[in-house]
Amino acid sequence: MFDNLRYDISQAQKINVGPGWWSQHLKVLMQMNFLPVVTYRICHWVRNLKIPVLRHLLLVFATLLRGCTEILTGVHISPHAQIGPGLVLHHVEGIYVGARKIGRNCVICTGVLVSNGRSIGDNVFLGAGAKITDTAAVGNNVIIAPNSLVLADVPDNVTVVGVPARIQIAGGNYAPQLMRSAARAGSN
Repeated sequence: MFDNLRYDISQAQKINVGPGWWSQHLKVLMQMNFLPVVTYRICHWVRNLKIPVLRHLLLVFATLLRGCTEILTGVHISPHAQIGPGLVLHHVEGIYVGARKIGRNCVICTGVLVSNGRSIGDNVFLGAGAKITDTAAVGNNVIIAPNSLVLADVPDNVTVVGVPARIQIAGGNYAPQLMRSAARAGSN
């Protein structure tokens, strides 16, 4: 849990905040979009805990924490989901992530629906308002454009757009667009 959380923090530092010590080390931990990630990690860890009595006591705390977080942020991430390290929420409000396996370095924007179902690969960017149905699996290095509706499987290394989503551009590497390079960060 703590390794995943550390990696989540490092990804959020690269994507969600500006340059400077304050933004890099403190502001990232105080943003509302980081709270649901921490809550998910805690709930998922408690759910998989093998000590029966301690697990049940902590489940009460985790359930209350998850409920308060959902009310405050409008983000529901199922504790049954299996999400790899590097989960970053760009904005809160209207995000639903069901019981699904999601790989490393997933970026989710506001208004996204990821229903229960098949897996999502590594390095996936879900634009604002994107919807992924339960029948669709998503490959690695994929960008799903804002307001796209994914009804069918998406292969690796593509960008999909539209309702229903269709492959528009080969290549799905979102990292250069989102992550600050060392040169840009140093000049600010």
